[in-house]
Amino acid sequence: MKKTFGEKLRQLREDAKMNQEELAERAGTSRVTVARLETGARYPGWDMVRQLCKAIGVRCTEFEDCVGADQPEPPAKRGGGKK
Repeated sequence: MKKTFGEKLRQLREDAKMNQEELAERAGTSRVTVARLETGARYPGWDMVRQLCKAIGVRCTEFEDCVGADQPEPPAKRGGGKK
């Protein structure tokens, strides 16, 4: 069964024998952000994925088989408003 990004992140973090605080410190983010990523309450940008992978010591390709990994990124929002 495929895992979500958050489930895979938690598995990799635990395999690396790190808690959320340690991963956050190594990745340059907060423990709350790591927790939100793991629960699916937040989705990372590409820079965050790279930071997390570097902190854990894995390649970004570890997340290729995650549920939703094959979905394209949503288009950037354009500024609205009247001119």
